[in-house]
Amino acid sequence: MAAKALHAFDYLAQPQKHVPRAVCVVFGDELFLRRQAVRAIRRVVLGGDEGEFSLSTFDGSTAELADVLGELATVAMFGPGQRLVVVEGADEFVSRYRAELEDYVAQPTGRGVLVLDVKAFPGNTRLYKAVVAEGLAIDCKCPAAAGVVRWLGSWAVQAHRVQVSQAAAEMLVEMIGSELGLLDQELAKLALLTGSGQKITPEMVGRLAGGWRARTAWDLLDAVLAGQTRQAETIIEVQKNSRRSWGFPCRRPTTAGASHEGHRGTLAPGEHGSGLPQPGRAPSNALQASSVEATQACEHAAAQAAAGTERPGAAKSPRRTP
Repeated sequence: MAAKALHAFDYLAQPQKHVPRAVCVVFGDELFLRRQAVRAIRRVVLGGDEGEFSLSTFDGSTAELADVLGELATVAMFGPGQRLVVVEGADEFVSRYRAELEDYVAQPTGRGVLVLDVKAFPGNTRLYKAVVAEGLAIDCKCPAAAGVVRWLGSWAVQAHRVQVSQAAAEMLVEMIGSELGLLDQELAKLALLTGSGQKITPEMVGRLAGGWRARTAWDLLDAVLAGQTRQAETIIEVQKNSRRSWGFPCRRPTTAGASHEGHRGTLAPGEHGSGLPQPGRAPSNALQASSVEATQACEHAAAQAAAGTERPGAAKSPRRTP
């Protein structure tokens, strides 16, 4: 039996090696990994499409323990004979029924598999220790950037049937950040454009990936100056939901050779490499000017949209190419 939770990267690489037990918990702050882990458990437990009849899903904020246990005790009429019960967003459900769940982990009934999808699953609780010892606990926290780069290489082959070079993987993480769902989307797009079995290179990434991020700042500025308040507010709202909303993290210089964090500009696809700020080295003058200009435009446009000071019919600024 596992002495600690299994990381999602390891589980997703070989889900067949880790047989789901009566209680499985997928936990962590990375929603993409939690969803992929639940899907993998579903495939292992239920097999193909015929398993649909043996799957029950509950909303953790409203689910009652009696209903969940009732589904687990029901005999599956189709598929491999097991039932799979998934409680999504189960943090509140776990808080309400923690003691009962501890008892169930120790003495499960029937052949059903219960999957609890939670954000938080503290390692110092009795339930955590019980699931690690008797069930299957899958840690879906996002690792550091270096771990994400390694994952991209294996995930590209496993999920998209393409290869990605180390440099290309590093470039994707630099551009998009450690947001696995967005990285997977970019991989899917690159795989479609390059073809099955091909290798994704840094040149392909620079040419094809992340272009929408470079355009967003100027789209916002154009919407504000054209008096399109609703469109500007929509762009701002979308960007609030992205931790790296303006593309590459760029530093605004303060003094020669020095810089500080806190401002984000945009880089056009293909400007990765010598144009990017390197550790211990100030960005190039051209990149500094472009980053500061784009950042100032975004800040000004956002302030105008938020304050409602845009003037309908105002002259539209020339379209700039980031």
